[in-house]
Amino acid sequence: MEEESLKRNITSDSNNSLPRRVFICVYRHIEPSKKQWNELISAAQKTPSLQEFSNTYKDNYYDWGDDPSFFAAKKYLGDEKFATWGVCRANVRKQLIKGDVVVFICGRQTGKNWKYYYIGYGTVSLNLKNRLEIWKKDKYEAQRGFYNLLIDKRGAQFEPFGGIHDNLCERVGAGYIFFETASNLTNFNFVNPLYIADCNPDQKLTETWKSNKLVKDLENLLLKKYCKNGRSLRSTNVQRAHPHIRLKDMTLEELTAFRSELLEISKAIKSY
Repeated sequence: MEEESLKRNITSDSNNSLPRRVFICVYRHIEPSKKQWNELISAAQKTPSLQEFSNTYKDNYYDWGDDPSFFAAKKYLGDEKFATWGVCRANVRKQLIKGDVVVFICGRQTGKNWKYYYIGYGTVSLNLKNRLEIWKKDKYEAQRGFYNLLIDKRGAQFEPFGGIHDNLCERVGAGYIFFETASNLTNFNFVNPLYIADCNPDQKLTETWKSNKLVKDLENLLLKKYCKNGRSLRSTNVQRAHPHIRLKDMTLEELTAFRSELLEISKAIKSY
């Protein structure tokens, strides 16, 4: 897999016939434990913006660790489309190159119940393999306040959110993802994201999708037209409830059509 990824990286900018990869990834808006809240409050003493994050967390659709960094992108750059992705799902990030697409779903947890919201899609503009460049190059100055850098300017582990991830080298080595900012290439919606499915694992391990037309159009596009039949956002493996889904590899023409369909659905959601 790494050899294949290397070949794709070498040829990505010059070969329009190179297959594009598309992944569906669920990130979790969890119901934090008392311990996690206390860690956040403690971290906020050193990083005041985390207090703002904690004050708004229960009412938003951001990841608990802000990775992808939708909160920080909105706060520091004015729009979630400037989000980066650098902590979770190293197994996906290490495969991504310019032109690949990630579809993000937010899983919001309340007790044992989960609700799933379609957030949107991002087209990769850069997989930055050496994230120390963020601290060295002026063009990355805005990202220095993001919470998902994992390392400080000395290369030491740095996680202002509270708590420490293991496998630091693997997580950092998988790259730091930037997305294109043109609205047809990257489109995220945090105003009224579409409620697409829910699940109570005590009753059924996989999710149940809603029946309205917009949801069905999205389900057909993501899990039927470009995906193996039978896939779902959740798995029956309780230890690994939200595995990523890799759609079929697409030509540039196929990816353009796929993204156009997603964009039309996204526009319909915003006016829903």
